Amino acid sequence: MSKYTEDHLRVELETKEYEYGFYTDIESDTFPIGLNEAIVRAISHRKEEPQWMTDWRIEAF
Repeated sequence: MSKYTEDHLRVELETKEYEYGFYTDIESDTFPIGLNEAIVRAISHRKEEPQWMTDWRIEAF
């Protein structure tokens, strides 16, 4: 009998169907790791912020 490991659990969680029937489709964006001016602008754009807010965030960055 082999020992149930964290790797076994990871594989099970990645491949197992959710059995309780709840599901929420959430729109999401992904950005590369780290922060730079382009990421700050992209987030500000995604949030539909006014230009003055974007400028303020860039200056603060």
